[in-house]
Amino acid sequence: MLLIFIECPHYWRYHLPGETKEDFSTRLANNLENLILKEGPETIAVFIAEPVMGAGGVIPPPATYFEKVQAVVKRYDILFIANEVISAFGRLGTMFGYIPIGAVMVSPQVTEVVYSRSNKLGNFSRGFTYTT
Repeated sequence: MLLIFIECPHYWRYHLPGETKEDFSTRLANNLENLILKEGPETIAVFIAEPVMGAGGVIPPPATYFEKVQAVVKRYDILFIANEVISAFGRLGTMFGYIPIGAVMVSPQVTEVVYSRSNKLGNFSRGFTYTT
């Protein structure tokens, strides 16, 4: 498995002089599409993104970024994974206790594949952010 990284959607840090947030999002979506075409869409299984970048400083991308990126990956039948772990914790107005809670939302397309292969491959394994 080969991981390929694209530009970080941190507008304040990476926008070009005079570039609006809308233009920035469009540029990054275009760059993603160019990368997909260069690598070959058939070689890319999934696009993984953090809706809010935790390690980058709890920074959301510009409002239209994900709309534009999702349109690109959908055009090439590439799955989109939103790896969200920080949006709600401590940011809902009231503090709550730390409990390792998780959820996975999966499209019917992915669920079908998991179910169809589970008899042969076994359980659907999972992990946690800070475990091995």
